[in-house]
Amino acid sequence: QLAIIQEILHSRGLDMLAINRAQALVPDRCEVIENHLGTAPIMVFRFPETSFDATLYALPGVPFEAVGAIPSVMDDIRAHQPLDDILHRSVMVFGMAESALSEFIAPWEDALPKDMHLAYLPNPLTGIRLRLSIYGGRAEENQARVEEQIARLKELLGDKIYSDEDDTLEATVGRLLKASGKTLSAAESCTG
Repeated sequence: QLAIIQEILHSRGLDMLAINRAQALVPDRCEVIENHLGTAPIMVFRFPETSFDATLYALPGVPFEAVGAIPSVMDDIRAHQPLDDILHRSVMVFGMAESALSEFIAPWEDALPKDMHLAYLPNPLTGIRLRLSIYGGRAEENQARVEEQIARLKELLGDKIYSDEDDTLEATVGRLLKASGKTLSAAESCTG
């Protein structure tokens, strides 16, 4: 980091001072990721002896430097930690209360593989988003496994599913109208 500080100062026609040298000091236990946007180092503290193999990143305090450090931090995380794929797949259900839906699909939900998780995400405007998730594994295999479960869910719910992505009812109706070359007109009176 000292070389970067020297380069920044020299590019601005400034001399290296003792205070600038102090900016390059870091604790013995830390690793340094170079900060190419400023003088504060990005410090990395690894704690492999903990039960969850913790890592602490200390970013520069200057906001644009901290934001600029994120790609380097992400690269470091990828290099040092196994990252599992996370797969989410949603369907949108309308016309059933959450409790009734839960009861209706309980046998399907109970039969899900242990690594698949179902979330009920109700919204009074869009209905209930059912999100099926898998954490870990290989993305391609997980995609096929999730699609198999979604197909079974569609057989159960039929037209209660209005979209097989995170969507709104009005956007889905708009796409259906557009695809069929139809339009919708509405009129109101007596309210204004």
